[in-house]
Amino acid sequence: MLVLLTFDQFCISVIALLTTAMISSSSQESVSAVSLVSPLYMIIYAVYSAISSAGTVIIAQYKGHYFSKSTF
Repeated sequence: MLVLLTFDQFCISVIALLTTAMISSSSQESVSAVSLVSPLYMIIYAVYSAISSAGTVIIAQYKGHYFSKSTF
């Protein structure tokens, strides 16, 4: 799971870099606007990532508790 999370963060960084590179040919105002919106996007992404991680932990705990009580 660590490899997938690392790859996900790498892809997000590459997208942010490409967005800035594509818009850099326009004007300074455009680059400034993208730079102002990027942290807001990262905050929203962090919230959704935290919610999904918490859901994964809850499901893993439930399945671990369920399988520890059953006999094979």
